[in-house]
Amino acid sequence: MRRIFFGIVTIVSLTIIIGSPFISGASGGEPKVQQQSAMSTTKISDIKQGKQMAAARCISCHRFYFPREYSPTQWGMILERKKNRLSLTNAQIEKLFLYFKRDAK
Repeated sequence: MRRIFFGIVTIVSLTIIIGSPFISGASGGEPKVQQQSAMSTTKISDIKQGKQMAAARCISCHRFYFPREYSPTQWGMILERKKNRLSLTNAQIEKLFLYFKRDAK
């Protein structure tokens, strides 16, 4: 029973992190297009790419940290430390930062 529960929690967590075509717009991680109408289309696509990179790259070493767990300043410092370890370009770091900053505390 415990194994089933943790399996379900893992699936739900990954669905929230990555998003799901079956739950269109229901994910808390989707860009808030209506609330951020001034944001350009390029930035929205950058945020989506940052979210996908976070889901793929970050969880390869540790649990997924949600954006609201740290402030934008803290995310900037964290990403700067991780940049060399993960061989990320400045453009990739910027996309990750846009994703994490959007819902930071």
